[in-house]
Amino acid sequence: MFLPKITREGQRAISQNSHFVRCQLKHYGVEFEEKEYSGNGTALLKKALQAGKCDQVPDLIRQLERQMYMEFINQRTADELADNPDWAMNKYFLSFGSPDHTKTTTVVGLVVGQTGDYFSENEATSETRLWKISEAASKIPKLHYEKAMGAETRAIYLGWDEAAVEKAALEHVASQSKAPRDFWDESDEDDERERARGKLHTDYLNAIAQYKSQTKAVRDPSPIGSYVVDSQYLTKTWGSDADDLRLDIHKTDTPGVFQVNFEFGVYEGIMMICTQKEVLEEHCLEADRRTVFSEDEEDEEDYDFESEGRTLASGSKRKASGTPGTKKAKKRQSESTNSLNYQLKMRCRGTGEGEIEVDTEDGTLEFADENLVCFVGESVIPGWGAQFSFTARKISNRPSSSEKQWGYYSEKRHDYESARRWR
Repeated sequence: MFLPKITREGQRAISQNSHFVRCQLKHYGVEFEEKEYSGNGTALLKKALQAGKCDQVPDLIRQLERQMYMEFINQRTADELADNPDWAMNKYFLSFGSPDHTKTTTVVGLVVGQTGDYFSENEATSETRLWKISEAASKIPKLHYEKAMGAETRAIYLGWDEAAVEKAALEHVASQSKAPRDFWDESDEDDERERARGKLHTDYLNAIAQYKSQTKAVRDPSPIGSYVVDSQYLTKTWGSDADDLRLDIHKTDTPGVFQVNFEFGVYEGIMMICTQKEVLEEHCLEADRRTVFSEDEEDEEDYDFESEGRTLASGSKRKASGTPGTKKAKKRQSESTNSLNYQLKMRCRGTGEGEIEVDTEDGTLEFADENLVCFVGESVIPGWGAQFSFTARKISNRPSSSEKQWGYYSEKRHDYESARRWR
């Protein structure tokens, strides 16, 4: 039979925990006399493995494990459940990992935070909680959820009855309607738009699940694709200009570095992301070095700043989608990574007059899990200095075509355009 070889790390763990092997034997219900146990117990564990005594955990132990787990999550506070959506799903809607419509027949409401100021840390926390709970709920068939953005608190309501869930969310908002409020009140039109955007993500998840069930082909998850974006800060700040926030992630010539083309209301631009900060820095520097502005380029009037996010105006001579990579970066960066955390660099320009914001800002981007279908990002808006967070949900594996280049959002490009404008 196969016996795994203990690595040095495993040997170190066993030597540092004298009870490890003893606990493993008890977990598998292996009975032994104390005289059989010597040293760190690995000889006895090997004997039990060879005898097939560790092939499965006894039902009694499994039952005790589930009982202890339920006792654990039932003792969690509301804040702890909001921070750990899997606990909340198991407490109210799942039994042994499967949907259980009889476990909770009423609507469950989870308050994720206070409604604070635009720049408050509480806002970023509540937005992250909303995103994580929504994503966990979307994985449970026929479970409905609705966000409630009250004047005092923000919450999310979940349940099996869609109408009851929607009613609870509306009542949450109405109960706080006497507090001072601005345009953050959600109208019927806002609700409909959010449902439509949520459906795009749900339809994508369903299509992926159907593809996996119908084919044996295995695709490695990739961040590349098209996403719908939500940001409470941007919506508060720009109102209807932030109704349709989107971004598209493209590959670049540098393995492990991706280009994110975004349209965030009054700003559009590029984020470069990579799990390795040094590789990201090198890629961006090389992309700037390889960008050349000449008198033979398109005339200023040929360049349509407002529509650059999706297409370029006729007469553009820019190269294909993506940002050129660097040979040095290719040598240092592997083809794939298991990390869910990316470093990012952001540049942008206004969609009104098309003026470039000369600052390049840093930030982070974290995917929810290894499926790479949703993430939360944090950065600073170039030129504003305002810290903000946003969430993104994938709606397609194919990003929208674009010919944006990193160097065309640089300080050098800003100076070049300014000089041409005043010639």
